[in-house]
Amino acid sequence: MITTSNNNLSILRDKFVQKLMLNGKKAVATNLFEESLEILRSKIQKELLLLKGKTKSKKNTSFLESLESKKKLEIFEIALNRAKP
Repeated sequence: MITTSNNNLSILRDKFVQKLMLNGKKAVATNLFEESLEILRSKIQKELLLLKGKTKSKKNTSFLESLESKKKLEIFEIALNRAKP
């Protein structure tokens, strides 16, 4: 996977927020986007805690550990790439 620069990630975030925006409420859409990324980060951390007790799922654990060290926008990029057809 090719990672993009922070500037390109910011542009991608802005485009996504524009698609979320309803009736010109950009601040609301931005807050919704940021809160969603925080929820995603907390779910990743919670899932990691659950998987650390289990020994069967090493593949999922290593993937989640790699996500844990990334910034929120990098996680957003990975999610978008995985959602593509």
